[in-house]
This record gives sequence, structure tokens and C-alpha cells, in this order.
Amino acid sequence: MKTPIKAVVIAALVAGSAFANEGLSDTGPTKSASTDQYIGISTGSNLGLVQIDVMRDHLYAFGSTTLGVPLLTNGDVAVGTVGIGYAFTLSDDGDSKWLFDVYGQGMAGRMNMNGGFTGDSGFGGLGFGVGVRFLHRSGFMIAFKLPVFGAGFGDAASTNGSFNGAASVGTYYLGYLASSAPFTVGFRF
Repeated sequence: MKTPIKAVVIAALVAGSAFANEGLSDTGPTKSASTDQYIGISTGSNLGLVQIDVMRDHLYAFGSTTLGVPLLTNGDVAVGTVGIGYAFTLSDDGDSKWLFDVYGQGMAGRMNMNGGFTGDSGFGGLGFGVGVRFLHRSGFMIAFKLPVFGAGFGDAASTNGSFNGAASVGTYYLGYLASSAPFTVGFRF
């Protein structure tokens, strides 16, 4: 092999082996908090809350519901929430990462409050919120979420079949409390 070609081949092999060993230590692969994609499962400060989080690059999505609320209310209150948004990185030191989330969310459920202001049937809701998440390289995560504004619609958010603004907003926030939590703790994979 001629010397210039030999030098290029050797340089390519050295560069290739350097890239192949990136992210590896003597004890095996390293895990970083700055992973830009994951699936996580969380629970929170609500009765039997189950939340699934998915993140890819800056796209963040979640789905949540509670198991305890329908059990305690004999099925009169049951709500599920899904959301999608954008995650801004606040800090990333390799071991931990803080993210600020802005998201839209939708919910659907049933609130049979028997005499309460929310009516006797199903409802839907749309709104938006903000949150902060902490990710650690071990997989541990903590999240704080707050709905900023939203409105409910459907029979449970109306009065005698007509729109009621206070019932609409109240139904949205009650639905949020029945299906989500302002504070969650979980693990990501």
C-alpha cells in the first residue's frame, strides 16, 4: 500500500475507534442525564396516579389517570388526561438536567356529582400549562406541573344544557385534580 493511502486508512481506523469508544468507560457504558429521549413512568400526590412520560429531543408528551379516584367514588368520577408540548433545557451538567415545559392538554371523563354544579354526565376539556422537570442520570425524575388556563365542555360543564363559564372553568380544574398531580416522582428508561 502506498504511504498516503496507508496514512488515510490508519487515520480513519483511529478516528473510527475513537467514535466507537465514545460514551464508554472502563466499567461499561455511561448513562447521562442529558439523554434526549426516554419513556418514563411516574406516580404523584394523587390517589393511585399513573403517568407515562415520553420525550424525544424537545418534544414532550404525557398521559395520566388515577386509579384511586374512580374506586373511591364508585365510578362517578373518572378522568384521563393527555398532553404534548415543548421542553426547554434550563441546565445540564451531565449528571442532572432541569427542563421547563410548556404544554397543551386535553382531558375526557365523567363527573357525576349529584347536585353539584358540574352536572351529571361526561365532559371534555382543553387547556395549557407549564412545568419543571428534574432528570438524574440514574433514571430518577421529579416533575412539577401547573395548569395555567383551560375550559371544560359537555354536559358536566353546562347548566341545564346551556354554557356556564364558571362551571366550564371549574370542571376543567376539577378534572385536572382528578387525573393529574402538581407533583410527580418516577423513573425513566
